[in-house]
Amino acid sequence: FIGQNLVEELLLKGHHVVAYDRPTAILEIQEQFPQASCINGDFLTEENWENVLQGVNTCYHLISTSLPKTSNDDPISDVAGNVLGTLRLLEAARKMNKNIRIVFASSGGTVYGPLKSEKVSEDHPTDPICSYGITKLTIEKYLQLYRELHGVSSIALRIANPYGFRQSPDSTQGVIGVFSGRILRNSAVDVWGDGSVIRDYIFVKDV
Repeated sequence: FIGQNLVEELLLKGHHVVAYDRPTAILEIQEQFPQASCINGDFLTEENWENVLQGVNTCYHLISTSLPKTSNDDPISDVAGNVLGTLRLLEAARKMNKNIRIVFASSGGTVYGPLKSEKVSEDHPTDPICSYGITKLTIEKYLQLYRELHGVSSIALRIANPYGFRQSPDSTQGVIGVFSGRILRNSAVDVWGDGSVIRDYIFVKDV
């Protein structure tokens, strides 16, 4: 969802784009954006990042192999997929003379955990209560480590709940897209809890 919007924006600005994803997702990108170069891969096991990153000057890391609501069911897989996968990517960037900047999609909510205030600043305490938030925060720390020790340029964006074009109404996340899809189909909308939970949303084009 975010990745396809990003590919479109970069192509419109005249950049050459290399998209990396699983075969089914890459097929969809190829159909929509034939001018983009596409690489099939598996983030869980990828060992050839140096080949994937050849000629790349900015790497947008949007991959997550888990979801917030299910990550606690299998934290071992969560760490193995996301943290170890990112470390392989960082090692490749380090070996390639640090010429690649990494832009990482972190979480605008789960890294903080229980909130101490209604408005949350970037220096709010980070006490995640789900594995998803812990892995996102861990990756942020590894990005910082590789910046300090190896000069690998990076930034982490703590993105709130994005919505907009290409958001699937049949997904397991993305409340605006899912609720809108259900309303249009005259289906029931399920609200967890008592309805008092507050979320921040951001339009995907602003992301």
